[in-house]
Amino acid sequence: MDGARVDSWVEFTVFQYTGENARANMPEPNIHSEREQAHRLLDALPDDKISAVRNLLAVMLDPVSRAISNAPYDDEPECDSEREAVARSKAWLAEHPSEGFPLEEVMAELRVPPKDNRR
Repeated sequence: MDGARVDSWVEFTVFQYTGENARANMPEPNIHSEREQAHRLLDALPDDKISAVRNLLAVMLDPVSRAISNAPYDDEPECDSEREAVARSKAWLAEHPSEGFPLEEVMAELRVPPKDNRR
């Protein structure tokens, strides 16, 4: 499927299934049709986007990743005991500089790209 046809198909699909009458316009789910549409979209992607989709699918299928991504944001303020524990760990690392692990090294070992490193 060429790029122009894919763009038209995507625009039609988005138009057809959005707005006030979205539920009325949506057909009954058909897993075979859904897979075919997903394959068409995947086949139309440029090569530089394939790895992003593969990573997304891997995360969607991994129960631990799903649980982490659905976990609520920890917005509780840091308590005194947490601040003290962090201070102790920083002091220990200052006294033992060769025994710690740089964040960049850990992230590389986990194969997390630097741009995904959210401190």
